[in-house]
Formats: sequence, structure tokens, C-alpha cells
Amino acid sequence: MPQPSPWRLDSDLATLQLGALKATVRLSQPERGLHDIQIAGRAIASAEVMAPRFGDDEPWPAPIDCFARGGDLVVTYPFTRTRTVRVQIYWRAVPDLAIPGCIAAFDAQISVQTPLLDSRPAMALRSRFEASDALRVLSAGSVPNALGVPWLFRLGQEMSYAQMIHASDVETEDLTKTANLSELAQRLFDGSLEKGVILRARARGAFVETKNDTATVAAIHERFINAPLPLTT
Repeated sequence: MPQPSPWRLDSDLATLQLGALKATVRLSQPERGLHDIQIAGRAIASAEVMAPRFGDDEPWPAPIDCFARGGDLVVTYPFTRTRTVRVQIYWRAVPDLAIPGCIAAFDAQISVQTPLLDSRPAMALRSRFEASDALRVLSAGSVPNALGVPWLFRLGQEMSYAQMIHASDVETEDLTKTANLSELAQRLFDGSLEKGVILRARARGAFVETKNDTATVAAIHERFINAPLPLTT
């Protein structure tokens, strides 16, 4: 028997309940990503994660399709006169990884295509939160500050957040701090996009226990980079 979806759709809101994690996606504001995040009932202050954003301030168009299927929330945004790509976002609840210290993990998979002979699809995947510490998690053979090395943010004495992306899917990664807020921007799809071509990027976020968090994140990252590409429609 199929398992019930961890997503609940209610008009403009999609709510994710994945183990101890509860979070919201507002379909009309994908630039907020997963927000109103709680872990075991504890709110994660100012957190917005896995948020796709274009460089301009133009509001996103209304989605033309949205559905929950299994662990996926799939939302499609149309091509417009000023937004020259069609964007499809999979916010995906990752099944239990059975990795000690991992509280919950989820992916954002973003695909872009255009009906034009040429377009510029550049966007960024952004995450922000109040973090006491930010570092990169290195494994054997890793190069510090190289693209694709996981980021780890300590949100307190008990909770950390990690974000990772395939090195081939990201153009640049930038971390900025303003007051007590940290914001990570992973830039995607620089360059041009031709008609008939689909570009796709996939990132993973995970909330983990702070105790032994670097080892936990290294194990999650190894599972992420070695996993086969998920099926999409």
C-alpha cells in the first residue's frame, strides 16, 4: 500500500511534515523556499531554506501546475514576457537515511527550459537563518572552498543545518552575514539557454544534531553524490 504523502496542500500553502520537521512552502512565493520551520515544535528563527530567486524583484508568476506525489511537491511556473524560462521545482522529502544524527533531509531540484532561441536563465538558490558558526565539511581529497563542498551552519547547541549541491550544478557559492543572519547563495544556470534544452540542478538540505555534526554531514553528502538521479516527469 502506498505511503501517505508528507505534503499537505491547502490553497496557496503546502505543508511538509517529515519526522520531527515541519515546514511550509507558499506556492505564490517560491523565493521564500521552505519557511516557518519547526523541529520537534521548536521554531528555527528567521529560517528560509532552498529558496530559488532571480536577480530582479519581479514577483513570480502564478504556478500553472502543482501537485504532491509521494515525497515530492512539484510546482511549475510559466514562461512570461519578462521571465524567459519555464521553471519546475521539485521540493522532495528524502526518505529516512538511517544516518545517526540526521533529523530530516530534503532536496530542491530545479529545471529550466525556454521556448526562445536564446535566453538567460540565471538564478540563485538561497538559504538564510540565524547561525552561530558557519564552516565547510571536508572529506578525504576535498579542496577547501571548492564548489560542492558541503556547508554547515550551527543554529545553537543542539541543532545544525547543512546544505550541499553537486559541483557540476553550481556556478558560484557566496556566504554573507548581516547582523546575526547568515545567507548562502548558490548561483545556478549562468550563461545562455537554447530552445529544446533543459537545465537541471539538485541540492540537498538537512537538519542534524550538533553533536558529531561534521561526521553526520559527511555521511549525508556521500549518500547524496553517489545516489542515482531521481526520476522526474
